[in-house]
Amino acid sequence: MKKSIPKSGFNTGRKSETMKHLSIMLLCFLLASCAVTTQYQQYPALDPSNTPTAVIHVVRANSPIGLVITAPVYVDRYLIGRVGPGGHITTRVPVGRVFITSTTADIVLNTERDKSYFFEVTTPVQLWIVTPDFNVTAITRDRAREILGYDLDRKKGE
Repeated sequence: MKKSIPKSGFNTGRKSETMKHLSIMLLCFLLASCAVTTQYQQYPALDPSNTPTAVIHVVRANSPIGLVITAPVYVDRYLIGRVGPGGHITTRVPVGRVFITSTTADIVLNTERDKSYFFEVTTPVQLWIVTPDFNVTAITRDRAREILGYDLDRKKGE
């Protein structure tokens, strides 16, 4: 007996098997390409020995939403780094008015000498057509510790 071949010229059993393999490969690629946190630069032209400073900590929870995309973090329009899930970046800023943002609206902060400020980058559930949105919100030191699993003033494992 001869098997009938669909008009498309493909055996539909093979096509579904191929799609299954492609889906598995795509899933493996997405899981293997997790985003990594990168600190690009400290606040430019800042000499902490001569200038009163404050410290900005930006953290991001380890969430499956936006897993493969890093969130850009800007302080006074300077790109200081990109935060991946479960990561954080830290920078010193001059005392006074500072703008902190990712891809949405700025947070305006008046910093004080030798104080630490904590922010979380979040990703709203969305359909990404061009670029994802990342929000920055002020949080407490305890919330930052909860997100990362350690205190930012101490190194991991201490």
